[in-house]
Amino acid sequence: ARLQFHPMAWLAYALGALAATASGIPFETDVFCLGLGFLFMLELATVFSNEYFDFESDVRNRNYGPFTGGSRVLVEGRLSFEQLNRAIALLLGLSVLAAGLLMRATPAPAFVASGLLIVLAVLALGYTVPPLKLSYRGLGELDVGITHSIGVLLLGFVLQGGAWAAPMPWLLGLPMFLSVLPGIILAGVPDHDADRAVGKRTLAVRVGIPNAHLLAALFTLGAAAMATAAAYAPPLNGAAAWLPLFVLPHAAILTWLLLRQAAAPARAARIDRLMLVALSYTIWFPVVPLLALA
Repeated sequence: ARLQFHPMAWLAYALGALAATASGIPFETDVFCLGLGFLFMLELATVFSNEYFDFESDVRNRNYGPFTGGSRVLVEGRLSFEQLNRAIALLLGLSVLAAGLLMRATPAPAFVASGLLIVLAVLALGYTVPPLKLSYRGLGELDVGITHSIGVLLLGFVLQGGAWAAPMPWLLGLPMFLSVLPGIILAGVPDHDADRAVGKRTLAVRVGIPNAHLLAALFTLGAAAMATAAAYAPPLNGAAAWLPLFVLPHAAILTWLLLRQAAAPARAARIDRLMLVALSYTIWFPVVPLLALA
């Protein structure tokens, strides 16, 4: 299930819902729970689909770990392809059921809510599922960045009755989007050789390992700059006021580690410590505003 990667989406979704209440919209508990259920089922279906369609890369991967290389359930024969297919079908059915119930419960306009649900589902599954296979075309990092920030945050906001064009979810989501990119770019480094062998064109494969570290450093600094700007953005009413206090020191440490790694000999290897620092960087962006709005 790769549960270690789910909380980021849940926190962003919860932030979107609370941002709507901060705008004076009554909190709809049933809508919130149905939306969270939809997200969970969709995330699980996506993770299982990734296991299925990344099998050839995972078989070749010798640098797998807690953050990269899949869960190994297919590679080690703990589940069969047939079992995984049945699980994916069940989860997609449950997510459709949750979406149907949401459409009856949400105060949002039907075409806006349904459009968001469909776009989010297409982007999530399209990470590895044909015909999109975004992660194989150098677009997987962008896809994960959108779905795990603006996508789910906007969903939480809209399902509660907020307007999709309101500035608040976008101002909260943009720095979060940039913060997700370093971790997902780095995830391609240990998998570099295996991905290249099967034609999976991640950013690490396309630009090379040293440049992948430099790109991650650039997005780290961009997220910190956006967080600082968001702290003073009037539409947020101080929701991000404390964000730079936590983000800037973390960004400085992460950037230093990334630049040091970029200068090291380029090779595909596990970078668990660096991955942990990069992934934990993303947590500040939903948690600090969430606590401010709670």
